[in-house]
Amino acid sequence: MVSRSDVLAYLVAVKSFCHFAPAERIVVLCDRSITQQDRDVIATHVPFVEFLHVKDYVVANLPVGGCWERLHALASLAADAFVVQLDSDTVTTAPVEEVLRAVHNRAAFMMGVESDQRFLSMAAMRKRTDSHAEKLSTSHIHDVVEYFLPRLGYDDSFLYTTGWAAFSAFPPDRSMLLQLFDLVARLRSVVGVRLDEWGSEMVASNFLASNAARCHVLPFPKYSTPLTPEPNVHLAHFVGSHRFRNNRYASQTQRAIQVLLKERKL
Repeated sequence: MVSRSDVLAYLVAVKSFCHFAPAERIVVLCDRSITQQDRDVIATHVPFVEFLHVKDYVVANLPVGGCWERLHALASLAADAFVVQLDSDTVTTAPVEEVLRAVHNRAAFMMGVESDQRFLSMAAMRKRTDSHAEKLSTSHIHDVVEYFLPRLGYDDSFLYTTGWAAFSAFPPDRSMLLQLFDLVARLRSVVGVRLDEWGSEMVASNFLASNAARCHVLPFPKYSTPLTPEPNVHLAHFVGSHRFRNNRYASQTQRAIQVLLKERKL
């Protein structure tokens, strides 16, 4: 999903990624700020791009905003395609063999938040979040949704781990859209209007990815946030204000552009 303010950043993200992981199809979900001029700019750099519009993924039984339309579009596309979700605030500067292997094996993946990350059963998630009960009213919605997730009636065959929705993959699964609607209905019954807050969608994305076929967490810090040592990062996610905390986003972007220029792919 791309907004007008992120068009140039998106071009860096998609072109640097596709240099190492060529795509047979690229789909952009345009938010309401995208103009025809923005579409033309993107299409100049990505001639075979397909444009979808966020308004077509607004439905009564899903929250509006907060990237929920993106997850709806992703689940719809995943009905018959292997889908890699790539945010505009990512930069790829080195080979991504694990990604290519996952695509070849039709295996889901997630970008984790720490090294040696493991998937937890619902029972383990419940135990991990028991201590959060007393501060739910003041907690961020991400923590609130993670607290209720193992209390929604899912059995222990369901798994979960915390990750970044910015870079994840989903193999073909015609049931994914129904899983999304079912999850939202269960969450809405306990979270209520707070489900509309920014950050709830990421937990939903993590849950769907965690339970997709052959899901695994990509090695950390090779795929991670930019707070880790730069030489070890092949694909960096510059989440939120991290793009502006130091010059790492600028330097990674310059590095990616130089690679593309060298290979005449800019």
